[in-house]
Amino acid sequence: MAIRTVFFDIDGTLLDEQKQIPESAKQAVRQLQESGVETVIATGRPPVNFEWIREELGIHSYVSLNGNYVVREGELIFDNPIPAELVTTFKATTMKNGHGLGLVSHDEYRLTLLTHEAESCLGNHGLTVPTVAPSFDEEHKIYQCLLFADENTGRDYEQQFPELHVMHWDELAADVQLRGSSKALGIEHYLQAAGVKQEDSMAFGDGINDLEMLQYVGTGIAMGNAGDALKAVADKVTLKASEGGIAAALQELGLIQAMELESK
Repeated sequence: MAIRTVFFDIDGTLLDEQKQIPESAKQAVRQLQESGVETVIATGRPPVNFEWIREELGIHSYVSLNGNYVVREGELIFDNPIPAELVTTFKATTMKNGHGLGLVSHDEYRLTLLTHEAESCLGNHGLTVPTVAPSFDEEHKIYQCLLFADENTGRDYEQQFPELHVMHWDELAADVQLRGSSKALGIEHYLQAAGVKQEDSMAFGDGINDLEMLQYVGTGIAMGNAGDALKAVADKVTLKASEGGIAAALQELGLIQAMELESK
């Protein structure tokens, strides 16, 4: 196995249930870097929401906003914003219906409405509640929206806006992006820029927005805390994030040296 690049999801993968990076994951990433393997974050979050993780792990490359904003060693190599006219229409519809919407640019985001669902979801996931600025999209490219509504409402919006794909990551919160975009699309552009073959890449994930990513890379690894749908497409299922799943899989595959894992 000639793995040259490894992609890591954040929530439930690099971060455990306490939103901390397990020590074994830190050591595993460090060993990969020392052996010359590129380590890359692949997340639905905007870059501003995982800066501390990049600093702590010494990672300077990322596939963010579910593949729509890709940076390699500090250099932008791919961006895929939602057309401004589509953002305007979608925003107006959600505001009329009283649903909170996050407007996400590459370096910051704002809310159209501060609803109970938005405040609760962001707080539960350890994310800062942004400022309310309904006209934010008029001066910024929007790569993704955050819809604060239940899954039935999300499906209704998908029918109204077939150009958009709504992916729930919480009972009352979903990423909204252009249909056809995904982490896999961003990874494709990343590997092309890095000159790395698809089969020489690996990815770790736990959520439904990681499905295309695990299918695309050479070796897709689902965390033990992943859902059945993701585990079904993975090449390997490892332990939970809190049990040292990243390090365990990399050890078993011979990519890093053995280390002590977190207690199960």
